[in-house]
Amino acid sequence: RCTYCASRLLSPQFTQRSPEAVFQELLHLRRVKDIQDVALYDDALLVNASTHLEPLLEQVIAAGLSVRFHVPNGLHARYITERMASLMFRSGFTTLRLSLETADPQRQQATGGKVTGPEFEQAVNALTRAGFQGKQIGVYLFVGLPGQDWQETEATIHYVHGLGLLANVCEYSPIPGTPDWSILA
Repeated sequence: RCTYCASRLLSPQFTQRSPEAVFQELLHLRRVKDIQDVALYDDALLVNASTHLEPLLEQVIAAGLSVRFHVPNGLHARYITERMASLMFRSGFTTLRLSLETADPQRQQATGGKVTGPEFEQAVNALTRAGFQGKQIGVYLFVGLPGQDWQETEATIHYVHGLGLLANVCEYSPIPGTPDWSILA
């Protein structure tokens, strides 16, 4: 529901495959196709985690399935719990990307309130306690948000680096049909 997000426009119906169906596909990819690296392009990977991702990762761990998961889309840091971080680490997650966009609290609220600084730090702490290294965790940051100056971007980069993480700077671009588009058009 972020003011810049087009997910609802591109895919208005939210659906999730069953954990069992995804697990069977992973088994096939690993055992038949010998594929070890799996990228999960899912903006809502952590939605309904207790009934979706957690059971899937538990199956991966129980089966001893040797895969490396990569998450190029930004995860919602607010939903990374100690349990989720542990399951992700134990099941083979290798490359993580978190969504932050900006460290400025007012702008965070104005763009949808996806995550606050304390929530973000809690997620990072859970991930590092689970065993992830800072070099595995990239953080998406925006440059060029409406009204954003270079000092805000610089402060956000320093904030991310101060947590020992990688800053992935992304150029903001308004998308037709989003709330930001109607404000900026």
